[in-house]
Amino acid sequence: MARVYGDYPNYSETAFFLQTNCEIPDFIPEKYSPSNPLDWNLGSSAIRVYKVNGTNNGANTFDLSVWKTGNGGTWENWYIDNRTLTETRGSQIDCYPLSVKDNTLNSTIKIDPNPFKDVFYIEV
Repeated sequence: MARVYGDYPNYSETAFFLQTNCEIPDFIPEKYSPSNPLDWNLGSSAIRVYKVNGTNNGANTFDLSVWKTGNGGTWENWYIDNRTLTETRGSQIDCYPLSVKDNTLNSTIKIDPNPFKDVFYIEV
């Protein structure tokens, strides 16, 4: 169980738990190649995110054993269209995402920098 500590709303101390949308069979970006804008839209829900604001007592949580449930957070859909990240209200995911242990893609996924402030990079 991940507990998120911070002093929200006095500070923007928020944790984001990101996963590809495992409800979509082919969840890879529509367009990705060097020197071209990234398009990863997939019906405006390519990436599922559980957003949790930090509290002084760590009351807000996210269950890393199932990647489905949490307390005190909200679900969002993130997608990228022509290099622009858009965040919309989402709903709880209804499947188990690909994990490092069960990586059938036999690939490495990196997100930099970690933690990030305004911009992050995804490398597959």
